[in-house]
Amino acid sequence: MTALTGAGLKGIEVTASNEITMDGASGVAGQWGRTFGLGGGQAPCMYLHNGDLVAWDIQKAGQGVQIIVPDGWTVSSNLITPGGTISPPAGFNQWNRLGATPSADWHILNGQGDRIEVPAGWLVDGEKHTILPPLDSS
Repeated sequence: MTALTGAGLKGIEVTASNEITMDGASGVAGQWGRTFGLGGGQAPCMYLHNGDLVAWDIQKAGQGVQIIVPDGWTVSSNLITPGGTISPPAGFNQWNRLGATPSADWHILNGQGDRIEVPAGWLVDGEKHTILPPLDSS
């Protein structure tokens, strides 16, 4: 961080989670803010074997973000897991991590040629077959 500040970059924030930040997410151009799903490739998508794409609808809602999960998915919430967990439709039982961490890119497959791509930043528990949204500590 010292090197970035020394290079003239200001407004640097260091987080200790899997938060995704992007320019303008705070509503002010040039200011970086915590967000997820508001830019291309930041939300999980299901690609069907016939070529159709089933994308999630994620948009700003007040001070937070609203996630609209497609039909067939299971959304669960509890006090232990802030934000809850999301599970894919039945039959998606081949979970492949493409990186070394739980927040690496993941591909989840079923036996019919359909696949779900979970981008980096989303926590995935391959053993419990659940997806957690990126954290927000604001």
